[in-house]
Amino acid sequence: MNPTNRNTLLFLLISSLLPASTFGQKEGALDDLSTKAADLEAQVRKLDASTVEGANVLLELSDLYHKHGRAF
Repeated sequence: MNPTNRNTLLFLLISSLLPASTFGQKEGALDDLSTKAADLEAQVRKLDASTVEGANVLLELSDLYHKHGRAF
């Protein structure tokens, strides 16, 4: 099989699988983890990160992301 055919087949395979990754997801719906993270992010925006309260919320948020393997 020549490289062009291989690349074409790979492209078709990947492009056919991408729509399948969205099945079962409701548009705009958040899971519990995302909702918790969004609440903490809102608190971080309201509080000054240099205060004890702000630092604690920021620490809780970073721990949540780290525990569940999400990018901060």
